[in-house]
Amino acid sequence: MDKIDILNLQINNITMSELLEELGGGGTVFTPNVDHLIKLQRNKKFRQVYKKADYQVCDSKILYIASRILGKPIREKISGSDLLPAFYERYQSDETVKIFLLGAPEGVAQTAQIKINAKVGRQIVVGTYCPPFGFEKDEQECEKIINLINNSGATVLAVGVGAPKQEMWIAQHKKQLKNIKVFLAVGATIEFEAGYRKRAPKWVSNIGLEWLYRLWGEPKRLWKRYLLDDMPFFWFLFRETLRFSLEPRVRKKKLRVAMLGPSLAEKGGMGSVSSLILDTAPDDVKIKHISTWDGDKSKASKFQMLQAWLRSILSLQCNLLRGKVDLVHIHLAERGSALRKSVLILIALAFRKPIILHAHGCEFHLFHSQLPSFFKYGLNLILQRCDRMIVLSESWRKFYINYCGLSPQQVVVLPNPVVIPATVLRHVNPEKLNLVFLGKINQRKGIFDLIQAFAALPQHLRAKAQLTLAGSGEVESARQLAESLQIEQQVVFPGWINSKQRNELLATADVFLLPSYNEGLPMALLEAMSWGLPAITTPVGGIPEVVQDHENGLLVEPGNIPQLTAAMHSLLENTDLRLQIGKNARAEVLPLDVNQYMSSLVKLYDCVTLKNTEVERLRNRLEEEAQMRQQLSSQVSSLQLQLEQQQQILERTLSQVEALKGTMKVA
Repeated sequence: MDKIDILNLQINNITMSELLEELGGGGTVFTPNVDHLIKLQRNKKFRQVYKKADYQVCDSKILYIASRILGKPIREKISGSDLLPAFYERYQSDETVKIFLLGAPEGVAQTAQIKINAKVGRQIVVGTYCPPFGFEKDEQECEKIINLINNSGATVLAVGVGAPKQEMWIAQHKKQLKNIKVFLAVGATIEFEAGYRKRAPKWVSNIGLEWLYRLWGEPKRLWKRYLLDDMPFFWFLFRETLRFSLEPRVRKKKLRVAMLGPSLAEKGGMGSVSSLILDTAPDDVKIKHISTWDGDKSKASKFQMLQAWLRSILSLQCNLLRGKVDLVHIHLAERGSALRKSVLILIALAFRKPIILHAHGCEFHLFHSQLPSFFKYGLNLILQRCDRMIVLSESWRKFYINYCGLSPQQVVVLPNPVVIPATVLRHVNPEKLNLVFLGKINQRKGIFDLIQAFAALPQHLRAKAQLTLAGSGEVESARQLAESLQIEQQVVFPGWINSKQRNELLATADVFLLPSYNEGLPMALLEAMSWGLPAITTPVGGIPEVVQDHENGLLVEPGNIPQLTAAMHSLLENTDLRLQIGKNARAEVLPLDVNQYMSSLVKLYDCVTLKNTEVERLRNRLEEEAQMRQQLSSQVSSLQLQLEQQQQILERTLSQVEALKGTMKVA
């Protein structure tokens, strides 16, 4: 789904009809306006809550106009006061849709209930409640509200208690509202529906002056919000407009990047990321990939490994000597990769080329901690010479700053990109549920724990499930374990699969499994989430920054087989939970779309090359000034020598004059 970034808020670029269709499958809708955006700039907790919404739709004509000023037009304004009536009219014939209204002054919600039910012709609003002031801080009151909603039979909750209170209450308690499929944060909409408060005429709203109409009607309550609190928005908009207008930089020539990393055919994350970058690079960026590792060939033979490395050194040097490189982008992992890439970094430094390191190694911290002090010090010095280091998560950023001595400005978090499928179709009740693992089949990935956990499932669940373990590695050991547990008929080993086969597998899968002991930010996990699959994984590496337990995935401790079994059990038995978590997972990774990723990477390229151009210009100027100082110093020295010679001549002349005077006196 297309999103528009306004002041760091991702607004869904969606029409009302599209949103109503989407809400048939459930979801949480927040409706940002200018007041919300100002609060989001100042309130970190509010920002975190907002990010968890499935839909953030434009509830302001001013935002709608601002999006056009920024050159990123929003297709339609969808306010909460328009959404609720459109929703109940759209689903008036669907008997499973039942609405609970939470908010508004005493008696107002009941009036809204009567009027809405009269319009629809059935009891679509099944419950209402007016919470007392400060209810959100009262645990007993919140528990009372939750029981009222759960006992009402409602499947839709419309909350109108004002921002940020309504959004934060929804985020905090939605897990306890088991029957609610759709959450709507609607502000004053309940009061509008009851006729308690008059809404601005349509023409006033269309020209962006609804705020003025409301201010005129309630000056005491709203003057501070509109005339003081929200005024910084226009400064933020001006600043964003200025930044947006300055961002695009037309290059006089293509930016030439030498990218060094494993072969593009390598079975792993680095090869996948490199391929995606090469496939989506814009026309004004020319990337030459130089392979430093030939995959299985390099693993099989040290001679092949050395040959690939030496070939990469020669290729890099040739391109540098011929002036065909503006920037060097190096993919880095642990152990041998770090040592081989250190030499390549030193070569790039010798040619004074800007360097971007791209850290992927999920066990780099273990490798780094086991290095002897001398080698650790040397490796840290080399890493510190890069212009930027790309890491996959905030936890890895902290590691490279705290343990490798890089500055906070050097380390940039850029999670791995994914290709987002245009459409995803999930079967609600498939005959057989397919649980899928993608990756290296070994102990680090938790594959043997996974097989044991699957075997521990009740027989009736195993009978309707299949475990697919796609990948290479210790396949024979895994197969033998499955046979020993007598589940070999339910475990499939398709081997390593290409990207087309992977997509076909994910399209027909129901659950993704990755119980790893160590990770960076695995591509397989992000790809599975992009296909709307609920993931059962572990809170290692950068995973907890993407997967929130029971929100968009299930987290289990590494090596905890009973936990892993329980997580599989819950997703196999609870269809609603499985589908909802899968939907949330897809929404989480939408910002990681490869096109957005490439845009961020190119900006980073520009930042580094521009910086180094300025540094080079300054260095040349300093060298010129040093030469001028040296020339001036030589001239001064020459002048001093001439003065000394003239002084000696003058002294000899004076001596001769004095001698001549003495001779004349004698005569």
